[in-house]
Amino acid sequence: MTEQRIRVLVCKLNFDAHDRGGRYISRKLMEAGMETIFSRVGTAKEAVEVALQEDVDAIGFSILTGAHLLVAAELIDELKKAGMGNVPVIMGGLIPTDDIAQLKALGVAGVFTSVASPEEAVAGVRDAVLARRAVEIGG
Repeated sequence: MTEQRIRVLVCKLNFDAHDRGGRYISRKLMEAGMETIFSRVGTAKEAVEVALQEDVDAIGFSILTGAHLLVAAELIDELKKAGMGNVPVIMGGLIPTDDIAQLKALGVAGVFTSVASPEEAVAGVRDAVLARRAVEIGG
């Protein structure tokens, strides 16, 4: 049996103008054999709608605005409302290390600050998705 290809939605909020990091990590995920969908969204609800339409395995959010705690809380709430609470959320960008524990408590599966390597982020996405799949198949 071959492993199902991982599909990742990488999002940027419309008001977060700089998308270089999100596009870069999308490229690194593709190079690692994952399918990526890059999307600019206005709200967490829009991100969940795209995730549902694209049937993704994980959602990555690249954020530079300082609104990471608010975005994470809204995104996880919208995922739960849509019956997608098991979809891992991974966040990266300008995130203070002091906020990582709070993001994890909200349910964020992985947090990568601006000093994390692309390889760490790719491994974090893969690990989160494989952990989800293992739970879903009872393994």
